[in-house]
Amino acid sequence: MKNKYLSFIKNSLISSAAVIGAGIGVSELAADFTDNGKIIGALSTIAGYAAGWAAFLPLQAIDNRENYMQNERFNTKRFITDNIKLGVPLIMLDGAYLLARPFMQDYLIDSGVSESRSSLFSDMIFLPVYITAAVFLARKIGIIPRAGKSLEDKVK
Repeated sequence: MKNKYLSFIKNSLISSAAVIGAGIGVSELAADFTDNGKIIGALSTIAGYAAGWAAFLPLQAIDNRENYMQNERFNTKRFITDNIKLGVPLIMLDGAYLLARPFMQDYLIDSGVSESRSSLFSDMIFLPVYITAAVFLARKIGIIPRAGKSLEDKVK
């Protein structure tokens, strides 16, 4: 996909599906072992977070392979460096997500919502905010280059 902005959003939405799927699955699985909403929420959040990044990073690598090819080989070091540039500004956002989402899911479970639905509702609240902030930050730091500017131009 040539438009990096649309590519980033596409990858974010696909990884959101992984977040939601993992969150729901782990919530239901954890509910078989415990009734503690905080534990269910924490496990669901961690699983969803890991699944989201596990889906997002390969998609980014595939969509941006022309930026990371060097001597006909994929430059893994440069790919990791660019994604660390994205990850560092997201630390506060990630922290807020990882800390607040389990409590939101616990609250919903305590209110009588099923484990899978509480996971889905929690993600429906947090993911739009997370994706919007991630797109803004990616644009700001150059992961999504502005028209006519490449990532290398930003570094110079």
